[in-house]
Amino acid sequence: MSRAEVTAVVSSVAFAALALFATVSYFAQDPGPPTPPAEDSGGEQTHPSEDGPPP
Repeated sequence: MSRAEVTAVVSSVAFAALALFATVSYFAQDPGPPTPPAEDSGGEQTHPSEDGPPP
């Protein structure tokens, strides 16, 4: 094998190892408790202009 082929193989293996590590690290994270949806008590999302002027 030429030096260029060795370099290509080594870089490919290194990239694959890095991608595998990143994937495992991502899925190993604890997502924590689910967050409730950001809605008002009426179930409809309102905009600040619909609530009237600020006090």
